[in-house]
Amino acid sequence: MPATFINGTKIAEQIKREVASEVETLRQRGIQPGLAVVLVGDDAASSAYVNMKAKACEELGIYSRKLTIPSSVSTEEL
Repeated sequence: MPATFINGTKIAEQIKREVASEVETLRQRGIQPGLAVVLVGDDAASSAYVNMKAKACEELGIYSRKLTIPSSVSTEEL
């Protein structure tokens, strides 16, 4: 069976166009889609991942907010 080439970039762009269209539909109905992230600690990889999600939200017109909490926070405080 021959390998099938999948163009991930092309698929990702199509998904972004579809999401942007859905976001616009929601905004026309007075709904602002959003993403809230609670990041506990200062793990660099986690922070980079969250920052990439925030950038994607900005590009698509989705509100995003990141709340960073020190790793010393207790479960009760959280």
